[in-house]
Amino acid sequence: MKDPIAKEQQSNVIYRIPCADFYCAYVGHMGRLLGTRIKEHKLAVLRKDLLSLVFAHAIECCHRFNWDDTEIVSMANTKPAREFLEAWYST
Repeated sequence: MKDPIAKEQQSNVIYRIPCADFYCAYVGHMGRLLGTRIKEHKLAVLRKDLLSLVFAHAIECCHRFNWDDTEIVSMANTKPAREFLEAWYST
């Protein structure tokens, strides 16, 4: 039996980053490694990047993210499929 792949090492995923203080979350998709994307999101929030949707979510909802509880909610090999699933899980 193979060891499971750590979520940070998985690609082609739809992911959910829960907010620390409220029952809401940011949902995104990525073809690259999830761990790489999470690092980019953390940096965008730290730098207060106005072009970042994660930072915009944090400002709009006035809260922090619970990065450690990020979860993979689905997987898809094509970008259109990931975009569809991202929209589905965002509602």
